[in-house]
Amino acid sequence: MQENPPLIRRLSRLLLTGVIWFAAGQAAAATALAASASGPAKGLLWEIKSAGNTAYLFGSIHLAKADFYPLPAAVEAAYLQSDTLAVEIDATDTVASAKAMPMLSYAAPDNLKKHVSKATWSSLQAVAGETVTQFQMYKPAMVATGLAISAFSRQGYDPVYGIDLHFIARAKNDRKKLVELESIAFQAGVLGA
Repeated sequence: MQENPPLIRRLSRLLLTGVIWFAAGQAAAATALAASASGPAKGLLWEIKSAGNTAYLFGSIHLAKADFYPLPAAVEAAYLQSDTLAVEIDATDTVASAKAMPMLSYAAPDNLKKHVSKATWSSLQAVAGETVTQFQMYKPAMVATGLAISAFSRQGYDPVYGIDLHFIARAKNDRKKLVELESIAFQAGVLGA
């Protein structure tokens, strides 16, 4: 199998983190975190309590900037008190990502150009320039994701600093239980349909 260019490999991993995303994570500025001494809000954190249990719900994003860290003390405290981390998907699961890629791409000789209108293809060429050929093997959801990630990257956002990846890495390092609410295969099936 031919190796994907680095940009496409990176975009592939990001799509598989459920990239119907960005606005929800940072949309509301008026949260309990806004009042924290650590400065402006850096996410949405809720605490849910029952008689014997406490759960935290944190609105995270898949792309962020280095200056998002450190996270507010309330977020750090919630993480430290938790024994389980539940995430949308484990975007670090490269085996699941590789298995899902056929659902998000076309098998040669099929390609994207055969599945979009001439006007859409022309628009994509105008936006992507010479890199449009890298998108030929991918289905529309993958291409849209790549374009969105590229636009956010130009604004300084990077998946390396994504809050979900930050906590997944920490949870694995801290040997906390990691629970996926969805699977990469499920998301690829929906987006690649």
